[in-house]
Amino acid sequence: MKTCLRVIFTWLFVYIVVTGALLSFEWLEIEISLPLKTFILTAFLVPLMLFILGPMATNLAHRIIKSKDGC
Repeated sequence: MKTCLRVIFTWLFVYIVVTGALLSFEWLEIEISLPLKTFILTAFLVPLMLFILGPMATNLAHRIIKSKDGC
C-alpha cells in the first residue's frame, strides 16, 4: 500500500511540475524547440524529484499509512 501511495504522489507531483513548466513557457511566450524545452524541463525536474519531491512523496505515504494504522 505504501509503495502504491508513493507512486501516486510522485506521479501527481511530476504532473503538476511539468504542466506548470509548460504553461510557464507558453505564458512567457518562449518559443524554443522541443529538444531544448525537454532538456530544460529534465535539467530542472530530475534533481527536484530526486532531492525534494521524491522524499516528500515518501513521507506523505508514511504519514497516511501511520494515520490509518492508528484508527
